[in-house]
Amino acid sequence: MRMSTAKFFLPVFLLLACPLFGGLDKAEDALPKVYEHHPEDQLSLGFWETYSWADKYYKAGISLNSSLKITKDRPKLHAALAFLGLEEVLVAAVYEEGGNQPHYLHDASVRCGTSPEAYSALLSGNADIIFCFEPSDAQLKQARELGVSYKLTPLGKDAFVFFVNKQNPVRNLSSKQIQDIYSGKITNWRLVGGRDAAIRAFQRPKNSGSQTILEKVMNGIPLITPPTENYHVSMWDIIEAAANYRNAENALGYSFLYYASAMVRNEQIKLLSFDGIAPTRENIQNETYPFTETFYAITIEGRETENTKKLLQWLSSAEGQKLVELSGYTSYKPAE
Repeated sequence: MRMSTAKFFLPVFLLLACPLFGGLDKAEDALPKVYEHHPEDQLSLGFWETYSWADKYYKAGISLNSSLKITKDRPKLHAALAFLGLEEVLVAAVYEEGGNQPHYLHDASVRCGTSPEAYSALLSGNADIIFCFEPSDAQLKQARELGVSYKLTPLGKDAFVFFVNKQNPVRNLSSKQIQDIYSGKITNWRLVGGRDAAIRAFQRPKNSGSQTILEKVMNGIPLITPPTENYHVSMWDIIEAAANYRNAENALGYSFLYYASAMVRNEQIKLLSFDGIAPTRENIQNETYPFTETFYAITIEGRETENTKKLLQWLSSAEGQKLVELSGYTSYKPAE
């Protein structure tokens, strides 16, 4: 039925969309071409979908044999892209009945996107729980203006990582060097042990999860305004730019360890150590890595349903923390 419906609607969609897409050609041509699809993506009806990821996450969730099953009045979920794996494993473990097919995030009650989209969904009531890093100042202000407050339930930890093209000889930076680079004081790799080449320091949009953490790393030092071609909307783009775009060897980017190593796995980038400490799972767990960040299940205080409370309690339990580890993340408390 899916294919027959697609055959009917796809030509109509394309006919209606042509004028819109045609108007975007010049704007798109002016942007850097850095996007490449993940090798595990599959093309379906003209759209790219991550079916193989979902299969992996589904099997991990089912293997947990969760003691919690929610089949009615399920809390609506929304995750930042960095927590796609966690959300999918959770759905398979707690929402899916045994023998069902993988969820694929095609249900209106389970969504994934950018951090701003997740916070917007939570504030508007379109999500009961979101999986994100801590809110930005702007997101905290939005909540205050609406007369609500966030409740943050810690789930796990991840490393905020900086990376360079693998051809770049630099392997380690200090926290101060990062602050000097992103404030514009250091502009050449030669000053931090690299080649005599200008540093292309990529940035992401304000209020995105990674940009919020970058601002935290800067500790109040203003960020330099990046040129347009050094500004990338998605974490995928920023990794692909450091790997493949022109002068990629001069690039410096940032993301989270799970996203960069487990989801994208681009062999053309190299993760940096900081203050001599590598972003390993052990160093994340003991928090010796300087940019270790906690991520949360976030709700609106006082708005939680009974099933939302049950799910939050379960996620904090040993079984829930085991799910975090099965998803490929570092748990907040090591699962027993």
